Amino acid sequence: MSRLSLAILLPFAIAQIAFAAKTIPSAWLSKGCYKETTGTRQLPEAYLSAPDMTPEKCHDFCSVYNFHFAGVEYGKECWCGKGISSPLEFDFSLPSKCNMPCAGSSQETCGGPYLIDIYENPAPFAGPFMSTGANGYIFPQCYVDQVSDRVLPVLANDQASPVSVDLCTKACKAKNFPYAGLEYGGECFCGNTKPSPSLKRHYTECAKMACDGNKNEYCGGADRILVYETVSESAWATGGVLVRVTE
Repeated sequence: MSRLSLAILLPFAIAQIAFAAKTIPSAWLSKGCYKETTGTRQLPEAYLSAPDMTPEKCHDFCSVYNFHFAGVEYGKECWCGKGISSPLEFDFSLPSKCNMPCAGSSQETCGGPYLIDIYENPAPFAGPFMSTGANGYIFPQCYVDQVSDRVLPVLANDQASPVSVDLCTKACKAKNFPYAGLEYGGECFCGNTKPSPSLKRHYTECAKMACDGNKNEYCGGADRILVYETVSESAWATGGVLVRVTE
């Protein structure tokens, strides 16, 4: 190997060793600090904004959706993806700039303005997982539901059994409903109106019961309905975001 090749590769090797040393419990490894752009996110598939954000919280969120790449940004944002969109946006000078304190812990850093600190967990996760959606239905949200006052009034089990996210969204789509919901592992509901924000619950409350038709994905819980919506005109959707959660 030539001296020139060594000169080019050595800084990269040193940087990788430094990032590998920054290991988060549960096998998440730092991949470094990357530039973001408004047009294309490095990890575009899922987003969480939380006032108690930490890298660990972000890792947990991405794990629920079976994403092996997680990134923290601007102190309170978490982004997830299947891989890094623009690896060349990595810069050796950036690690010192990903220094904004996390909203949930001043002892940890969570990226910066248009700078995302990315982690990867290469180990397989144990399911079930929260599905990001199917058949044009995305943006899963968890809501409290009651037998006496359903947030989505139309039961569609006759066309969605055994219930899964795929079959339920297909059933609601066939009836032209913009909202599809799954509950108690084996119930599928459709509706025309988005549930009231006052009924929204933490996303983990809908990660309780596996679907009857797909044991690898969640279908809500007892009195907890996982609602998907069709939002083809949303800027979030056109940007590739499938999950958007604000706490």
